[in-house]
Amino acid sequence: MAKIVNKEEKRKQIALACKDLLLQNGIKKITVSALANKAGIGKGTIYEYFSNKEDIVFEILNILSEEYYEQMLLQMQNKTPLEKLNIFFEFFVTKKDDLIKIYKEFLAINLSEEQKFIEFHSFLKETYLNLLKEIVKDEKLSEILLSYATGYFLQKETTLNSKEFYGIEIYKTLKGKL
Repeated sequence: MAKIVNKEEKRKQIALACKDLLLQNGIKKITVSALANKAGIGKGTIYEYFSNKEDIVFEILNILSEEYYEQMLLQMQNKTPLEKLNIFFEFFVTKKDDLIKIYKEFLAINLSEEQKFIEFHSFLKETYLNLLKEIVKDEKLSEILLSYATGYFLQKETTLNSKEFYGIEIYKTLKGKL
């Protein structure tokens, strides 16, 4: 009897197996053969699940983004709105080197694949904006806070180091001005 393979799960396993190799070398210096070898599969199998090596980067980014978002939601359970906002900013300020490196690879790749880039960023923006709107109950303030958070995420270094500062102080300052 033929073995039934969950294609979505297998795709995730292949992508995650390739993560460290991509982080060490970057997408430009890696071949599909090297990725297949790292994943412990044949080169042809890679093409059963991905169109190219760039698709693997996108899959890794999706997986990591989803994992971090789920972790953030878990931390927010049973918290006050200000505590939730603080957790939100802590997520963006606390450096996640693997996510940032994969994100940079994604940016480099997708400058040429504009539609995929736009769709992914629209999805992320909508997801985090909806979460902020739920926390602060103010659409304009939510958009401003998301801009701050995105800036912190993309910064190499941040001067913020107090957990109490991240979201709460920014929220208090902006709330009084809107």
